Amino acid sequence: MQNCGNIEISHIKSGFFVPSGALASLREHAKGFAKKKIGDFYIDDLTEQDTTEYINVRLRQGKAKSTVKREIYALQAVVNKLRFTDNKAWKRLNGHNPFAEADKAKVKGGERRRRRIISPDEEEALLTELRKCRNKEMPLIFAVAISTGMRRAEILGLLWSQIDVERGVINLDADQTKADEERLVILLPEAVAAFKVIPRVDERVFHYKIEGFKTVFRRVLERAKLDGIHMHDTRRSFISRVLKDITSSPVAIADMIGARSVANLQKRTIERIRQGNMIDAGFIQTEEELRSVVGHKDGQTTARYANMAPEKKGSGEK
Repeated sequence: MQNCGNIEISHIKSGFFVPSGALASLREHAKGFAKKKIGDFYIDDLTEQDTTEYINVRLRQGKAKSTVKREIYALQAVVNKLRFTDNKAWKRLNGHNPFAEADKAKVKGGERRRRRIISPDEEEALLTELRKCRNKEMPLIFAVAISTGMRRAEILGLLWSQIDVERGVINLDADQTKADEERLVILLPEAVAAFKVIPRVDERVFHYKIEGFKTVFRRVLERAKLDGIHMHDTRRSFISRVLKDITSSPVAIADMIGARSVANLQKRTIERIRQGNMIDAGFIQTEEELRSVVGHKDGQTTARYANMAPEKKGSGEK
């Protein structure tokens, strides 16, 4: 949110003429034209034109529609919470939320989800470069991520007191998880093996901060000449392996990785992984895969097509 507040937008100062119609393109040459960080505006001075300009600026900066949409809705939520945090400011707004009035048509369709799975060859190339890092924690962090499906922040915040290698479990505290709820992570054999080789220096398992890790990981990807990989792709890759080797149950997988919504996990991740597997296999193996391809929500709909009776011949035909 702090980063959002530092975004500069262009606006016409109060009291000056705002060009419109045929003159709108001359806005930058108008008297009163200025640029200002959106965080420096008083909330009740912001207009829907200003918040729409925020969207325009972020898109011109090359930000994904989905990213800009999340930012706008986050800013909208901040203003809505003024009723609880600053009632006087909320009353001045009189129910008007400038971020709710922004032209969101510009970011429509920005919910395209990633399908990226790290292949075995890419994993090996990445590990080769990670092992060359001066800080020997880098390959171990990656190994834990791809063998547990844990989020980066969850891994970097781990304490040895939370890990029971003998039982094969990790107890995450509520403040470590995205859902703000305690979670038990069940370790598969490869994850147990990864933890057994991590040296114990102090109470923390790893000593990277998120920004430092992101910088080093980006450099490693460049050296490995791997494009389009994010650290979060280890989570999707873990789900893919579980689907293939352990269970196809969305409920079980959601519990393993701490997903808040089974339905979202099914729709946004599991179905896309299955589609990728179908493409790789070159054929459809199960009824569930068939429903995914034809867009049926349940087996009854598909069954109606599968069991259609042939058309009756006319009475005059033999």
